[in-house]
Amino acid sequence: MADKDLDFDVPSPDTDVRHEWFLGFYDLIDDYDYSHDWEYAIHHRSALELIRDQLTDVQRAQLDEIDAYWKARPEVFNKAFAASHYRGDKKNDLYIVIAYEDGTIPEVPASHWWWWPLEVK
Repeated sequence: MADKDLDFDVPSPDTDVRHEWFLGFYDLIDDYDYSHDWEYAIHHRSALELIRDQLTDVQRAQLDEIDAYWKARPEVFNKAFAASHYRGDKKNDLYIVIAYEDGTIPEVPASHWWWWPLEVK
């Protein structure tokens, strides 16, 4: 949990977070017809991670499912999010989806691995 309160609407307990906001396209990262929808997926993934302790066990498992899907496809993941990985402003990029109640923007934590390219083996 953050030291300050975040201004972000916690999804209702029955919400499937795999299909909320831009994460609804998490499993289409290899379908370039949806490439315009990927841009903010990692932003929303970070926002949900920042409030992870407020999500249900089912919702946390859904986030883990997204992570597993992306990690199993490193080449596709890297290509889909190349622009965000290259230009991502780790200090200010989350302003699009989440802020503290005092208006400041949380930095992307280093633990949010999706902001960096995956190693391809």
